[in-house]
Amino acid sequence: MKHRVTIKEVAKYAGVSPSTVSRVLNNYPFIKPDKKVKVEEAIKQLQFEPNEIARSMITKKTKTIGLIVDDISNPFFSETSRFIINKARQRGYEVLIYDTNGEEELKHTLKFLSNKNVSGIIVGSVSRFEQKHEEIVDESIPIVYFNRKPEQTNLFSVTMDNKKASKMAIAHLVQKGHSKIAFIGGPFEYSTYYDRYIGYYEAIIEFGLELNEDIISRETPTSENIQKFVAKVLNDKDRPTAIIATTDQIAITVLDAVVQNNCQVPADVAVIGFDNIAISSNPYIGLTTVSQQKRQMVETALNTLLHLIEDVVTEIPGDVLIPPKLIIRKTT
Repeated sequence: MKHRVTIKEVAKYAGVSPSTVSRVLNNYPFIKPDKKVKVEEAIKQLQFEPNEIARSMITKKTKTIGLIVDDISNPFFSETSRFIINKARQRGYEVLIYDTNGEEELKHTLKFLSNKNVSGIIVGSVSRFEQKHEEIVDESIPIVYFNRKPEQTNLFSVTMDNKKASKMAIAHLVQKGHSKIAFIGGPFEYSTYYDRYIGYYEAIIEFGLELNEDIISRETPTSENIQKFVAKVLNDKDRPTAIIATTDQIAITVLDAVVQNNCQVPADVAVIGFDNIAISSNPYIGLTTVSQQKRQMVETALNTLLHLIEDVVTEIPGDVLIPPKLIIRKTT
């Protein structure tokens, strides 16, 4: 087995005390420059790797971040998680990922991560109605939300302007000559679905279109529910000529359902999704979508969390709304 270099060996090589090596590793001030240089050179020559577990016993923090998402098999969360992991590692942090479903699981995971002395937590999926997560987690562990956020919280969040995103989608469809536009949402307990519906509702009114509850779906967007809804609206005499789906995953299921009902996209019905997941750009799919600009979103969330961890900022900054970006492809 490979021999693990110790602090004592580094101290002996550098000609200093072990406590001096420890101070250099923890960035303590008031270390003589010549001693600091000797320690850094010894670390380099001996290829010393600090024992993070031992260090965390002193600092009460680990170089570890907790990441909580709703469903890691969801392409949006798998793609954003990968980006967070890569960026965190560049900054010297490791990431623990947890997949939760529902408020109780989320609270349990927050408690678990708090007991693990993680340095901070990023939450990617949370109900609009969940509150007081800061009371669950140790006060020294900052929490940052991305993608979704509770309606009442003092914690930092970075999300897309979902209302504006829906209005952009409607404006694009109206410009294309569509006046009857269906909407497939999801559980309104989540801010993404709710805000995208509100944006749809307001845009329908603003453009003077008819608000028809029969072409709006608020059911849990399972494949079966989506197939049934699309079949129902496309078999109406006065059927919609466009469908807005609140995620790309839903939109791709809609594309299949349209074909199953002997219609073509976009000749018979146009389709727009949200999120701009990787598969939406596949030339065989070519899905028009509203991008969350997810890299900008998670990088902002991660940078803010690290600022809070490393005491670069003394106050929690205001929430950030990422501007949506319409990506026009062949489904419209």
